[in-house]
Amino acid sequence: MRLKGFFVCLLCAGMFFKSDNSFAAYSIDNFESFEKVPLEYAQILPSNAELMGRRERVVVLRFEDHLLRGAGTTLSERIRKEVSDTGATLIDQTLPPRLMRELEITDRRGPSGYNGQDFADYVITGKITQANISRRYDKHYDKNYTTATVSLAIKITKIPSMQIVKDITEDGQEVTEGFASPEKLYSAAFEKVMVKAHTHVKNQFAPTGYVLEHRTYDHVHIFKVSMGKLSGAEPGQKVLFIKSVPDKNPLTGVTSVDQVKIAEGEITETLTGSYSFVVIKDKDGIDKIRLGDQVKVLYKNSIWDHLKML
Repeated sequence: MRLKGFFVCLLCAGMFFKSDNSFAAYSIDNFESFEKVPLEYAQILPSNAELMGRRERVVVLRFEDHLLRGAGTTLSERIRKEVSDTGATLIDQTLPPRLMRELEITDRRGPSGYNGQDFADYVITGKITQANISRRYDKHYDKNYTTATVSLAIKITKIPSMQIVKDITEDGQEVTEGFASPEKLYSAAFEKVMVKAHTHVKNQFAPTGYVLEHRTYDHVHIFKVSMGKLSGAEPGQKVLFIKSVPDKNPLTGVTSVDQVKIAEGEITETLTGSYSFVVIKDKDGIDKIRLGDQVKVLYKNSIWDHLKML
């Protein structure tokens, strides 16, 4: 308990004594002084649909909970909330039997493709793979301890390709003194699992925009991006600048697209419903940014998330 209290104090201190001001967004005080900088076009430009900012349509299925009945509904609802917080569109629809079969085949053999009804872009499935209670007696302290150990596997599958774009596996454990209620222990253990998993889910569906303009003044560089309040952008959010690079497989001749991180920035206080300005403090990647490059919000665990995992 003393060790846990020490980490709590350490994390709280870190929250208040960070070198950068994490409580206020960067303010562009003299915007009229910034001059436009010509930008080269990106190698792969966004489509009209992408520029229009249509958000992904997501179906979250009830998680399998054969090892702990009732937990599947609670966990899948938590994931639904995380997806909703990004601004993605949640689809409440029973999946067609054919798509359900394809999901099962993909899980066993790999993607096979789906050409049925177009109603969603992604399907999220989950399964509780471990849930057990153990007890031990510590002779040194003459105390009994009860431990709940849980594991959760989450898959995010793209439709219609049936490619698994994200495979998340997280474990959680809660230990208490004495013979505590299994329900409370399981709940606490799964809370730790969700804290670990939720940023992975949110980053998959994070608000996305594209570079429209570059301005600079007095060694400060700002970029106008097609991502505003309506798409979920907020002042102070961290964002990634990403370029799309074509990659042709020499054996199959099939060309895929790789996404490469260029730089990291922060959304300033200057934003509207449809666009925002991002400031880049690390100058290393500025010269690599092109007109049409992707910009995506980067979610990170908060101080409270770290406290929950103690």
